[in-house]
Amino acid sequence: MTAMLKAIFTPPQLEHFLSRFDLKPDHLESSFDGWHKRAVLAPDRAFLFPRYEGDVQVVEREAVALDAVASVTVAPRLLGLHRDERISPYPFLEVERRFGTLYDDVEDELTVPEIRSILRSLGAATATWHQMDTSAIRDPVDRLPSWDKPIELSRQVVEAWWAKLDAFLPADLSPRAAAVERWVAVLRPLADLAPVLTHGDVHETQILLDDAGNVSTVLDWDHAAVAHPLRDFNFGEWGYGIFRHEAHFDVLYESYWEGYRSARNERLPDFKPLLLFRALSDAVWVADKLLEQPSSWFHAHRMSHCLDHINRAVS
Repeated sequence: MTAMLKAIFTPPQLEHFLSRFDLKPDHLESSFDGWHKRAVLAPDRAFLFPRYEGDVQVVEREAVALDAVASVTVAPRLLGLHRDERISPYPFLEVERRFGTLYDDVEDELTVPEIRSILRSLGAATATWHQMDTSAIRDPVDRLPSWDKPIELSRQVVEAWWAKLDAFLPADLSPRAAAVERWVAVLRPLADLAPVLTHGDVHETQILLDDAGNVSTVLDWDHAAVAHPLRDFNFGEWGYGIFRHEAHFDVLYESYWEGYRSARNERLPDFKPLLLFRALSDAVWVADKLLEQPSSWFHAHRMSHCLDHINRAVS
């Protein structure tokens, strides 16, 4: 393990790191799986180091987010944001280490009913951080990260979606112009939702399950921001595994949203506006992909699912 640690530390840095945090090298693990962070894992703690200078803001964002969600049981506790040039030229995090079954490790074995049960649990967990008071949240989490775009549900956006699909789809598949009125009406309850603290990157490699198959931990809060609640309900953030079940996205989003709705202390619409928003967003995205790759069977198949879900959402 010392050899792996040397991929992160020079020998003097490693010596000081072990001494400062009273660690034994034989008790440590390392992980290089993260996009933005390298991890050193102790039995009870995890130390998260930026990969590059440009990732410092990511680590600092996560520190602010973890401090804000200190009362949220599914979030690891922040133990410290450290600045020690004898260990690293960049600031690094010390957080509580959590254990459980990574959703990604069992995803291939799960049935649709099992996924629905997990998503209900995830929806309830999501409500715990969406209910937090955002008035005291400070930079940089009080705004979206530079790489993200705000969710818009205005009539102009809906009309633009319709125009894209009408121009792209054959006449027998293209929705009639009158569909815009129906879409706007269905989406209106979501447009009125107030901003909340969002995780922003919920997907299969961020979710730990307990022995009963419930969500016990949601990891990696480095994308957190105050934004529209829909930001945390997006299978587009997930890997390809979830898309094996795209034909069932209506019942999957229903379970996800109903778990959330039952745990929120607020009156919320049913799942159909969520399904419509995601199906329309996905359809427009797939249309662009098909313009780039007209012979893509995968994207053509996805478009058919998107149109099915659009119709189900407004039925």
